[in-house]
Amino acid sequence: MIIVLAFMMTFGLGSEAPFMAPAAMLLETEESADLLDRGRAEVLAGRFAAGEEVFRLLYRRSDGAPAALHHLATTSLLRVLIFDREGDYAQFFDRSDSLREALGDLPRSHGRSFLEGEADFQRSVAWAKNGQYVRAAMAGVSAYRALTELVEDEPEFWEAYKTLGIVHSMLGTLPRRYRRFLSVFGFETELDAGLDQLETAIGYSSYAREESLVFLSVLDAFELPSRVDATTALTELWLENRESPLIGMVLLDVLLRTRQVEEAETVVRALSRERPGVVQLEYLDFFMGQIKMRQEAWSTAAHAFDVYATTHRGTAFKALAAVSQGLSLEMAGNRAGAEAAYRLAMEGREMDVDEASARLARKRLDQPMSDSEMTLLRARMSYDRSDYQRADCLLRSLASSRRTDAAFQAEVAYRLGRVLDETGRDAAAAEQYRLAVEDPGDPTAKWAPYSLYYLGRIHAEAGRIPEAKASYRDVLDYRPNYDYRGTNEQRAQFALQRLEDG
Repeated sequence: MIIVLAFMMTFGLGSEAPFMAPAAMLLETEESADLLDRGRAEVLAGRFAAGEEVFRLLYRRSDGAPAALHHLATTSLLRVLIFDREGDYAQFFDRSDSLREALGDLPRSHGRSFLEGEADFQRSVAWAKNGQYVRAAMAGVSAYRALTELVEDEPEFWEAYKTLGIVHSMLGTLPRRYRRFLSVFGFETELDAGLDQLETAIGYSSYAREESLVFLSVLDAFELPSRVDATTALTELWLENRESPLIGMVLLDVLLRTRQVEEAETVVRALSRERPGVVQLEYLDFFMGQIKMRQEAWSTAAHAFDVYATTHRGTAFKALAAVSQGLSLEMAGNRAGAEAAYRLAMEGREMDVDEASARLARKRLDQPMSDSEMTLLRARMSYDRSDYQRADCLLRSLASSRRTDAAFQAEVAYRLGRVLDETGRDAAAAEQYRLAVEDPGDPTAKWAPYSLYYLGRIHAEAGRIPEAKASYRDVLDYRPNYDYRGTNEQRAQFALQRLEDG
């Protein structure tokens, strides 16, 4: 999600639109609009320093200060999200404060309201990234109100629809009890409202087409309601913007989520080529490690994760990279190296993926991987590279083994269910999901509640609506807490809502 947030802060290239986009940025001259387009193009291509130089030229023009300060702040926020360095936070807030001061000296206008709303949204993102959630929420509320009032007063102010669409979509991912609470205070929390606004931005905005298309694509990749095919949309964007490491990184993330490993490796290698002035993305080593794990090139994967741990100074993916390095080293026969990596994975944790990684690392420290567990990991990697035939064979061998560990067998059943599901064998997949639900073993593992979600989806696709609703409600009522709960509840909530709405 960090990568997605980074792209949400970046820029599309200007295009023709019914509303004069330069006016949205408080620009009054064609020369200033041209400078803005030049700077945005540089940042989209990953040439942050070059883009900032152009924005400084824009700042010195009589009509350019607000737009320049907004885009300088945006570039700093990109650095915050990509590199996670303390100095970047300070620079972002310094530039954002300067923008707010500059806007405060201007008369009220639609352009001023837009830039104020965008500034508050960016501050919300920065505070959330830094763990200051109360401040993030307050800034998000301010952004929502400013942009909502703007489009109510001027419905054709197209540039405002992207951020409104993102906010509405994110609010729509909350559990129903929270959405009902927010609606009391006037917040529109229906996902479809956000999707409508994002489509409006794609169709009419001059500057927000790419960002809006990416956000819809990511919803699709996470199996959340969307109106685009993630791989198709992002591949087309990548072909249009081959110079953009930001678009390439989002495409890479989606390709891995959709198990297109060879295509993902092609993108990594394209992004890895050094180009003068283009930011170097440290996440590439992490993703190369993920790719090599899926290809079962264990030593190469472990090396890539080690490079990432050494070069990336932030916390993003650190626990996941460490436990993945440990698994790769253990598969390569290096138990001592694996233990060191597992210990690293148990250090500072910030997100649910870190908690899950730490639990797995603790388990692996307690006991080396057995032959059955190694076979299960190979099956998982086969599935994750779309080699369903091999995954099926390995998982069936484990399902028929004499191992009686309930948690292990629940994982085997879930993963075999996913293979059968992806290859169109719904009835057999449903049977495996039921096995995982009936005897999950470890209550903190995801196998049972995730199986419930996919059971609901099978029922819904077959027209068994009451059974589908029951499965989705079981997901929402599932106790206790388990790994990656948030994503599963969001999907189930959306699916249930769609069925109840007819």
